[in-house]
Amino acid sequence: MKKLLLLLIIPFLSFGQDIPKFKLQPGLLDKIVITVDSLSTEALYNKTINWVKESYASPDNVLKSEIKNEKIRIRGYEKNVFRYKLLGMVYMYDVDYSIEFEFKESRLRMSYYTNQIFNSKELSKWELGSTHDVFWDEKHRKRKNVKKNFDQAIIDYEKHMNRIESGLYNYLKKPIQEDNW
Repeated sequence: MKKLLLLLIIPFLSFGQDIPKFKLQPGLLDKIVITVDSLSTEALYNKTINWVKESYASPDNVLKSEIKNEKIRIRGYEKNVFRYKLLGMVYMYDVDYSIEFEFKESRLRMSYYTNQIFNSKELSKWELGSTHDVFWDEKHRKRKNVKKNFDQAIIDYEKHMNRIESGLYNYLKKPIQEDNW
């Protein structure tokens, strides 16, 4: 009976690895580490390059630097990443961001940088700030107080960052398929 129970539990343990998630915090750079035991550093690097090429419309414009098997840096832009509600009006914001990928022994570290945040209205495009710290009240950053009405913005922004991360994670975990057509 114990052996049967153990055999039933083992499959759940092997698939139970949680995907690491970005979590916004004031004053901190957002970094996560993805471990893929089945891939070498070179394979992680190559699959990440392929993911960039398949995920972005203009990968040559997105790829900013590469150091073979060590580091990749991309710069992207996404419209309507988060919303901010003020006096009954909803404002949408675009984000210009960079991500640095570093590779080491079956691990990949992703560092997310916010370059600029813009109001999405074409006629009134303006820079809100150069980091995600704009979400926190400057006087109260040590206590991690979120600026009034920015609660949903933080949730939306984290979804944006984690959508990118989970897309890469799923791509890395996808088995390499032979093309037998």
